[in-house]
Parts: sequence; structure tokens; C-alpha cells
Amino acid sequence: MLRSRIIACLMLTVALLIGRTGVALANQAINFGLEPVGDSGVSGTATVTAADGQDSVATLSVDLQGLVPGQSYQVHLHAGTCAQPSASTGFLGNVTADPRGSGALTTTSVRFSAAGASTDLTLALLADGDHIIEVHSQELVACGAIPAATAPRGAVQLPAAGGIPPALAAGVLGVLGLAVLWGGLLLRRSTSGDSSA
Repeated sequence: MLRSRIIACLMLTVALLIGRTGVALANQAINFGLEPVGDSGVSGTATVTAADGQDSVATLSVDLQGLVPGQSYQVHLHAGTCAQPSASTGFLGNVTADPRGSGALTTTSVRFSAAGASTDLTLALLADGDHIIEVHSQELVACGAIPAATAPRGAVQLPAAGGIPPALAAGVLGVLGLAVLWGGLLLRRSTSGDSSA
């Protein structure tokens, strides 16, 4: 019986060490539209999804309609608004329109023009409320603002003012759990030794 208690407590400690504390924006999906610019007739929808929160790799999916069949389009990420985009740009990928004038792009990275290096997309990068997606052929044909990510209903997000990292907090809890377990075992042994005398 004592052995099973020790094993159960060790398993609990391991679970605490492996587990994470805090709020994750688990499987959050952000949907938004891309509207035609001028009389282009190009529109679409886009979705940003991330499985494990603000800093995990996010997937951007863009579906477009009203494209010229066979024509290639570039999809860019900009800071700012559709009315006032920033001059800096990030290249997300190319879309070639099918015979029906539709096209799609799915990506998990962006290539910024200044550095040319590819960077993973994250909710923190995309869904801060200050970025847009633009679609270009020779001119801008569609644009959509990425809304800011929100925490799940009922989640409490603490301010980033320091504190203990979640892994450290789990480790401390695990060590404290082991200390309480061993203290209880020692107390039980000393009590059972006293009663037999």
C-alpha cells in the first residue's frame, strides 16, 4: 500500500513538472474578410489559427474569388490599415487563379523584404489588431484587416509584469509535493515505531 502511494505521488509530481500553468489561447481561430479595392471584384476570406497560444506557430489560410483565371497574385502582410498601410511588407506567398477565378494560399511563415529571411507566423505577430493582408496583381486588388486576438471566454490574462515562469512554478510545486510526501512517510514511520515499543 505504501509503495502504491509513493508511485501515485511520483506520477503526480511528474505531471506537475510536465504540465503548464497560465492561459493559452488554445485552438483559437480568427476569421476575417478581404474586400475588393476599387472595382477589382476580388474578395475573399482568411483564417488565422494557432493551437497553443500567442507564441506558437500560426497558420494563415486565404481563399479568394473574382480573380482573373490563370493570373498570379501576391499576398502580403503589412502593418497599419487598408487605408494607410505601412511601407514595409512581408511576403506570404503567391496564388494562381484557377479557371473559375478562385485561388487559395495556406502558409505558416512570412518573408520580410528587408531581411529576406523567413519568419514563423504567430498570433502575437498577426493578430495584434495592427496588421492587414493585401492581395496584388500589378495593382492592389483586395485588402483585409486582421482583428486582434482575444482570450477565451472566462480566461484571465495576467499583466506581463514579471513573476515566476510557468515551468519554474510547476517545478517548485512538484518539489513541495515530494517534501510533503516524504515528511508524511517519516512521520508515519516514527509514529508506528513508537506504538510498537
